[in-house]
Amino acid sequence: GLERANEIIRDRSAVIERASDVHDRLAELVLRGGGVHDVAAAVSQVLEDGTVEFSEAAAAPADALEASRAEGHAVRHGDDWVAAVTAGGELLGALVLRGHRGLDPV
Repeated sequence: GLERANEIIRDRSAVIERASDVHDRLAELVLRGGGVHDVAAAVSQVLEDGTVEFSEAAAAPADALEASRAEGHAVRHGDDWVAAVTAGGELLGALVLRGHRGLDPV
């Protein structure tokens, strides 16, 4: 009942707070002139396990890259996650997350 509802609200609130912190961190990085490799390193730190690599568009799995671009978030590709990297509508490549079993909404 009410206890469960409060638990869900606390969990969702923590996710929103974490998402805000990650967004601020990445926005600051980009505004300071950081490139895609800097973003990959920052995302890797946030996720705490596994690795994050930047892959040129031609080297990334095309189906996962297009799905990520269309859906606006990372998509599962085998054991990895693929997130399209775009700027001004231009596809720059992908962040490939290896070793992450699941991703939370952040």
